[in-house]
Amino acid sequence: MRKKSISLLLVLIMLITLLGSQLTAFAADSGTSVQFSNGNAAPSSNTISAKFKVTNTGSSPLNLADLKLRYYYTIDEEKQQNFLCDHAGMLNGSGYVDVTKKVTGTLVKMSQPTDTANYYLEVGFAADSGSMAAGAYIEVQTRVSKNDWSNYNQSNDYSYTASGSYMNWNRITAYNTGILVFGEEPAPGVANPAISPTTAEFDRYIPADITVTLTPNGSTFKEITGLVKGTDYTVSGNTVVILKSYLNTLSLGTKSLTFDFGVTVNPVIALTIKDTTPQITGLGVTIGTVSGKSGDTVTVPVTLTNVSKSGNVGTCNFYIGYDASKLQATAVSAGNIVKNPAINFSSAINSSTGTISVLFLDDTLGKELITTDGVIATITFKITGTSSQTAPVSFKTGGAFGNGNMTRITDVTYINGSVKY
Repeated sequence: MRKKSISLLLVLIMLITLLGSQLTAFAADSGTSVQFSNGNAAPSSNTISAKFKVTNTGSSPLNLADLKLRYYYTIDEEKQQNFLCDHAGMLNGSGYVDVTKKVTGTLVKMSQPTDTANYYLEVGFAADSGSMAAGAYIEVQTRVSKNDWSNYNQSNDYSYTASGSYMNWNRITAYNTGILVFGEEPAPGVANPAISPTTAEFDRYIPADITVTLTPNGSTFKEITGLVKGTDYTVSGNTVVILKSYLNTLSLGTKSLTFDFGVTVNPVIALTIKDTTPQITGLGVTIGTVSGKSGDTVTVPVTLTNVSKSGNVGTCNFYIGYDASKLQATAVSAGNIVKNPAINFSSAINSSTGTISVLFLDDTLGKELITTDGVIATITFKITGTSSQTAPVSFKTGGAFGNGNMTRITDVTYINGSVKY
């Protein structure tokens, strides 16, 4: 009999040793039951709508201030988030108590993320929320969203379920005075590698590189599948730059690029390729884009297109703005399509406001019209900015164009330019 007792004891010790690391992840029957309902079950949604129903199945009152509930999810793309409690009510005995204003919500970034959870919503109650009698229950309806209302991929979230009615769901956890009393916490594990952002736009009209930050989570970045390193993209530490020279070759629409870390689930960036280049149907007035370096003097042309289609140009005035902290406007000259500029063309520079005004008027009222496409004015700038960037040179409101009959041209498209250095 003694040998049998010793054997049973050894078996118990072995079980405790094998399962000890998992014991903290499960809650014992402690008099608290939690049910869950999803108020927004779409796999991709801009809102997590978590609804909780907690029942006190014990024999003594439950102090609400001691109760915490957790919903685990992946944020997908790191952004500021907001919490809102729509309603919370407690059926305590025969009476109903509204405790909406007593509910607190904390969005916690997990120090040990898993494949299905790197954040959790912790719902709690204020110190003066009272207690819930034995057999009573409370319902709490919450919402979580990002500041920019971008979507969550709920389908890969630990606590997600599509159920729109209350159900027993052990992927919600409950704690009483910090002790797990209901549910199963997500098992610790190694998170998949991630990138930020996971979506981006490229505009052919304003082409720019796309910068992506890598979060390897222990993996090693190998390549962007199908692209050539150094030609299509560059890598520096955990920063990848997808070059505009490659992006310009893509067709309009969508394109997905996979960042290969050599794991089963590799992160993907979804690109939207668009072209917002203005469509010129009438007279086009375009400020050029030029490049230089700090200290250089550059010349920016202002050109006209569709002049004859618009009935020629007999008069015009327009205003251009620039950043006087980065550029110094030194001169404005008439372009090659302006006849008799000493009489017909004038300009002014206001360096204090960063404004240039241009005026053209055919003094003969018909014999010296602008009749061809080309440069109407050139602006000379000295680049005074020091750090590499783009200084816009843009049209300001006001001004007008008149045709050869001195009638206002109504169909005018203005296209801005810049100085890059």
